[in-house]
Amino acid sequence: MKDREAVKKSGKKKIFIALTILVPLFAVAIIMSTYGMVKNYKTSLYENVDETMLDRLFRGNYVLYRNLYEKVGGENVQYTDLYLTDLKGLLGSALGDFDEDEKEYYLKAFNSVFARELETESLKALQYFDYYVEDLKSGINISNAQAPLTDNLDKYAYYLEIVYDENGSASISAARAENADQLMRRASELTLAKNQLLQDWITSHGYENRENTNLLEYGDAPKSCRIAYGMTQELLDTYYLQGMGTHRNIPMNVYYNYLDSGIMGYIVLVYCGVLLLALFLPLRSLVEKPFHKYKLLNIPIEAAAFIILLEALLSEELLVYIIRFLTGQTAADIADFMRISHSTAEVFTFYTHIIPLYAVFLSAWYLGLCLRGVREKGIKGYVKENCLIYRIFPFCKRKLLAMYEALEHIDVTKKAERTILKIVLVNAVILFLISSLWFGGFAVTVCYSLLLYFGLRFYVSRLQKKYFILLSKIQEISAGNLNVEIQEDLGLFEPFKEQLLLIQEGFRNAVGEEVKSQKMKSELITNVSHDLKTPLTAIITYVDLLKDDTLTREKQIEYLQTLERKSLRLKVLIEDLFEVSKATSGNVILNYQNVDICNLIKQVELEMSDKLAEAGLDVRMDFPEEKVIVALDSQKTYRIYENLFSNIVKYSLRGTRVYVRGTLTDDYIVISLKNISAAEITVDTAELTERFVRGDASRNTEGSGLGLAIVKSFVELQGGRFLLENDGDLFKAVTSFPRKR
Repeated sequence: MKDREAVKKSGKKKIFIALTILVPLFAVAIIMSTYGMVKNYKTSLYENVDETMLDRLFRGNYVLYRNLYEKVGGENVQYTDLYLTDLKGLLGSALGDFDEDEKEYYLKAFNSVFARELETESLKALQYFDYYVEDLKSGINISNAQAPLTDNLDKYAYYLEIVYDENGSASISAARAENADQLMRRASELTLAKNQLLQDWITSHGYENRENTNLLEYGDAPKSCRIAYGMTQELLDTYYLQGMGTHRNIPMNVYYNYLDSGIMGYIVLVYCGVLLLALFLPLRSLVEKPFHKYKLLNIPIEAAAFIILLEALLSEELLVYIIRFLTGQTAADIADFMRISHSTAEVFTFYTHIIPLYAVFLSAWYLGLCLRGVREKGIKGYVKENCLIYRIFPFCKRKLLAMYEALEHIDVTKKAERTILKIVLVNAVILFLISSLWFGGFAVTVCYSLLLYFGLRFYVSRLQKKYFILLSKIQEISAGNLNVEIQEDLGLFEPFKEQLLLIQEGFRNAVGEEVKSQKMKSELITNVSHDLKTPLTAIITYVDLLKDDTLTREKQIEYLQTLERKSLRLKVLIEDLFEVSKATSGNVILNYQNVDICNLIKQVELEMSDKLAEAGLDVRMDFPEEKVIVALDSQKTYRIYENLFSNIVKYSLRGTRVYVRGTLTDDYIVISLKNISAAEITVDTAELTERFVRGDASRNTEGSGLGLAIVKSFVELQGGRFLLENDGDLFKAVTSFPRKR
């Protein structure tokens, strides 16, 4: 049973293979059967008279007659002497209106035109002819033949004889050609228009004002002469082939005659028939699976289109191949090349001629089988699976969208030269491709311009929307809403989002600082009032007590000492306030001099040693071994470290150590003072340098609260930096001064 099934499948396979071989072969037989009919369209090489050749011959009459005239007269003669008696049409006025020099100049110029162009143009035709020109009065002649052409008239396949009488009237005395009647008729027409050829030639070369075409005055030459032209069959063939041109070594008229025969139409018709047979013949039962399941037949649509396009481009080569076969040129070439007889070569070319035709129709059969996938999968399914453009469309779409996104999100904060260059290059490539089109360039340009317009309009409209989003957010911020969130994509304006957020943050900080400043101002007024009121109240109180007459001398002295102490404190407070105000406003004159800063700090520590000892503080100093000379104001610098040591005495824990250390960097001398605080520091270190702020918020200790504010102001006035750090009970004050000013 299995063997029978296998035999059956094998038989179907053989039928399919046989159809694949025989159908294209049958198509070749159909085309070759039309060759007999195609040959009937072949026409003679000399079917029509070449009127251009006749025009050149008659213009050559002017050149040959001039040469004959010179020989008869024995002297040189100009073209204008024979053919033009006045140049009014060229000069706008008669020759008699010019002096002799001007007249000679114009005649010489026009004769040079005749000699350079008319002779050159005429000789293009005369090189193929034997000519014989005879003066009828004297019998003198000029010729490029050894004897009169009439002596050997039979050798000429083309012969024309023109006779000019003594008045310059011409007539055709003899004409011979394959189409002699037509030649005689055209030549007679030219003789009737005596000067028309010369006038047309002058006008065509732009030497005559078209508004004055009738102003030229012509002579009656040529006259009293006979001009004969003869051309052998060999030269006639050469002239026609060169004059009419060839196509792949095939005369143009032969090529176009075969093309007009419709042979290519027959091939296209049979090609479509083979393709439709492969597409619609019931072949499914002859194969094991659907046609689109075979990889060889499941080709992309673009590949099938390429095959058809390639065959269309090669159709001209196929036509040339057929013409060479039908005219016997292929057989002749093979006979010469292989050195075999012509009959053997014809048999050989007959069979080899089948190969390209068979390849064409086999490709039609193949394409038909490939297109059966359309029937099996449907047009939509076939396009979806077999169209490469459809497959790469999503990829192209992603790339185009990515390009658009990149264009929409150009970083305006950076240079745009590269982006502009890319856009210009892409546009240049598109314009180059459009300009390279063989046809339809204008239509493609219009389509490209429309696409560019709508694309730019869409781009600009999107840009405007994002601009208005940005503008609305700015307006909200300007209205006081500092918590505006920008979640939208701003595209080209995306860099402004970050800047706008920074502005928001800056506004929030500024508002916070302003609130803080207002709060500090309130606290400043309160603190100043408190610090000024305390000693002032004591002074007033003790003054009132001194008014009592019953006071003893000892009490008076005690009260006076208290008054002195409170007034001195009030004086110091006012002086500090005045000094920090001047420093803050920058209204301080600094007297810079070279100061050994380490030695200065030691001096401050020495002068405050009693207070330090009274507070039970042990000062440990660590300075560089070499002198550190810095340009500073010594008085202001002394005050800086006096205030710092005074601060240490007031707030340090008794019995602890104070560390003073100097460190050198490349640019700065850094002095740090570290001590252990007696009480917990509840005030932020950043606020300790503000005016009237103390380490103890209860303000029970001595001091004005201006010490660190003065320190900070004096350090910064001298180009330094002041920093306070707090780590638990460890308090650290750091000053930095530039080593070089």
